[in-house]
Amino acid sequence: MQHGISYRKLSQTEIQRIAELDRAEEIFESYQYKENNLILMEDRITVTGFDSRELHKMLQHQKQILAAGGKVIAAFENNQILGAASVEKIKRGSHAEYCKLDILYVSKNVRGKKSDNTCFNIAKQ
Repeated sequence: MQHGISYRKLSQTEIQRIAELDRAEEIFESYQYKENNLILMEDRITVTGFDSRELHKMLQHQKQILAAGGKVIAAFENNQILGAASVEKIKRGSHAEYCKLDILYVSKNVRGKKSDNTCFNIAKQ
């Protein structure tokens, strides 16, 4: 179990810290939208890191989310970023009851490990 993990909102000037995450993963399936249905397909992909162009666009979008009142939250241990998530402020759904989770990344070396800490109270602030 991980100890010493802290969660906090990122500022505009800290957004680039997301690039420090270890994005490496093996993907075995993905969903494809065909004929008005989401279909789970076999899809073998090896990801070694962030694509530089996609990363630039994603970081810019995170800055826009913050500017519009959304939240970008990161997990840290000893000042090392372990994960990041962002939520837009715009309400969605037929009753405007949902907010969009824009990103959720967890570094490879901590995926699947549990922590006693929670960041839910941070997201509500």
